[in-house]
Amino acid sequence: MLLCVLAVWILALRLCLQREASYVGLELWLPRSGRVGQEMTLELVGNTKRPVFAVGAMRVEIEVRHTMFGITSLQHIEFPIQNGQHGQKIRFHVPLAGEVQFHCRAVKLVDLMGLFSVKGVAFRPVCTLIYPEETKLELTLSGISVGTLDREGFQQNRAGNDRSEVFDLRSYQPGDDLRAVHWKLSSKLEELILRQASHPAYYELALMPDFGEDSSLAERNRAISLTRALGERLLRMGLPFCFLLLTTEGMSVQEIRDLRQWAQQMEKWMRTRASLERGRSLRSFSAEQMARCFTRLFILADGTYSEDLRPLEGEIDVTVLSAEDAVQQVQYRKLGIACTEVRVPAEQTADHTVQLHD
Repeated sequence: MLLCVLAVWILALRLCLQREASYVGLELWLPRSGRVGQEMTLELVGNTKRPVFAVGAMRVEIEVRHTMFGITSLQHIEFPIQNGQHGQKIRFHVPLAGEVQFHCRAVKLVDLMGLFSVKGVAFRPVCTLIYPEETKLELTLSGISVGTLDREGFQQNRAGNDRSEVFDLRSYQPGDDLRAVHWKLSSKLEELILRQASHPAYYELALMPDFGEDSSLAERNRAISLTRALGERLLRMGLPFCFLLLTTEGMSVQEIRDLRQWAQQMEKWMRTRASLERGRSLRSFSAEQMARCFTRLFILADGTYSEDLRPLEGEIDVTVLSAEDAVQQVQYRKLGIACTEVRVPAEQTADHTVQLHD
């Protein structure tokens, strides 16, 4: 008789657990942003829409994905469920800058006795953005805004200062003014080409990250921090620049004119999967002949940068800033007439300032 009662009770417990599973919801609360080295507090919150009697605890499996570098890890959490709202705070340490996504892999609701478990409702994916530590950077550039002189003394890659002499060409579209048609060029191309006013070339500088797969967390954090600090310093000096980022479709060129644009671009970059083949960005830069568009290129690297820069010799000034574990203090080295290597310690100290000069 006792066994029958126990069997009926266990069956009722299982049925109640299955029924009450739809009453329990789950959310993950977390800060919108954080900083490398600081501990974050996440909170898993279980909500019960109706009173529950059979549900005793919740087991959650969370996959943590680092978007920028493709790193994943799993977290297993269990906490009791009570009627109303009940949460479980989690101390979480993120050692790497960039976007971090939290995906719910599995949710199990366990009965009061721990005998059965049923599938629960997963929370929606959420993300946070982790910023690197700030790098203090001093920058001195000479003659950066006048362009590079070629062997005959003329400025390279520079449109004239007279706006009336500078034009953009594009295809005719319905509604365009026929007076702007470039008839001579149109007759050669057998297509209506418009000539419209443009402006002189505005950007002399380019910043290009070139990361590798074998770098340490400290090197990656420092390289991101250097990129951010260099861009901010250039803008505060009144020098706009282009940010070059290698994508699956080729080299993306983003024009940066002010600090607001740079903050938005940094956030977008840290939410994008990085190319982790060191030297690939440089090869793409050379293959697309982008040296003709700028007078100076800053390459930001995580780890030792041993790529051959000789093909760019005489075409563009190149400065390589590499964050390295093996370096204890900032080291400067000339790699050629117009190529400079600056090796920066990956480990950062509060009173350390990186000085970058021509």
